Amino acid sequence: MNDAQDTKRKALIAKRRQKMLTLAMRDAPEFIALSRRLRDMMDEFEIDDLGRIGRHILEKSRLASLEAIRKIKPGTFKFSMRVDGYDKPIDLVAAMTIGETGIDVDFAGTSGISAYGINVPLCYTEAYASFGVKCIVAPKIPNNEGSLSVIRITAPEGTILNAKPPAPVATRHVTGQMLPDVVFGCLHQALGGEVPAEGTSCLWNLFAMGGPGCTDDPAEIAHAVPFNVMSFHAGGTGARPGKDGLSATAFPSGVRNMPVEVNEAISPIVIWKKEYRPDTGGAGQFRGGLGQVMEVGNLDPAPFALSAYYDRIRIHNYSLVSTTISVSLQFGADYADTIAGAVHAGREGTKAAVESFAAIGADELILHPAHPDLDEIGKLAEAVL
Repeated sequence: MNDAQDTKRKALIAKRRQKMLTLAMRDAPEFIALSRRLRDMMDEFEIDDLGRIGRHILEKSRLASLEAIRKIKPGTFKFSMRVDGYDKPIDLVAAMTIGETGIDVDFAGTSGISAYGINVPLCYTEAYASFGVKCIVAPKIPNNEGSLSVIRITAPEGTILNAKPPAPVATRHVTGQMLPDVVFGCLHQALGGEVPAEGTSCLWNLFAMGGPGCTDDPAEIAHAVPFNVMSFHAGGTGARPGKDGLSATAFPSGVRNMPVEVNEAISPIVIWKKEYRPDTGGAGQFRGGLGQVMEVGNLDPAPFALSAYYDRIRIHNYSLVSTTISVSLQFGADYADTIAGAVHAGREGTKAAVESFAAIGADELILHPAHPDLDEIGKLAEAVL
């Protein structure tokens, strides 16, 4: 590092420290009020330090989490999810073992490292996989070292879920935010209808930019208005136990969007349409949340660019449905095979098709007879009832 680089580095550090100080001063009144309440509590109970009460909270959280886990059917439950990836599909494979000492989730069998920035560091994998487990198993227990110690996450080095430097990880959320739905797929086998169906999982952000670099022809953008804006959007969540899913709601990210007018005010971008997309929640007694349709334009006559950090374009999520209604099992490859082979003309073939759906967990099934003769419909009823 030369003198100029060292000077620049020190200037950046000083700038960051000043920003941190500014933020601390902004939040100082809240911190001061909280510290006074803490001091008053310590005086009231004659406590000199918080070490003992901290250890008590962590241990109680650990024991409460173990108690919740021990109410679940023990065993090993496997689930896999295939998503678009960047240049080729990615398989996210999980084996969840539920036992007396906690829950272990192993992602062995998951696809390898990508040449693009959708790889996930292990810490991010641990965070989102653990979050998925806690959402179902112990959502009301504080999220701390004690409660998390009984949820153990592993992923083999060299897989896309345990990326080491120099693997690119800039858009790790595209892959990593799929993990709660992956662990939901495991938990559904142990808990059945107490687990939500698979949702969109990934964010669909509007990341738009104009000006230099948007096209290969400098003449097209010679007088373009430079801008760079981003806003958060999402599809629907999966159907919940006893309820429909949430429409256009981010999960597991939890981010909330600002009004689109904010981006319109600071850039030439205009949102011509932003509305729910009808009938995108799937069929069933409890449907998934609706997706959304957006139409985006540029009031500047110059071209602009969109950075498409998306997934779920080519490979859609699975649902807890058989044909058009709900069932009690999350389907994998068996589901597609059963659907493809379920068109039958004969009595025995139709009966076998119905039995195959029962074998993979369907608790209801809608049949669509293709014959106009009511006597034939009666024969169908005799065959399957």
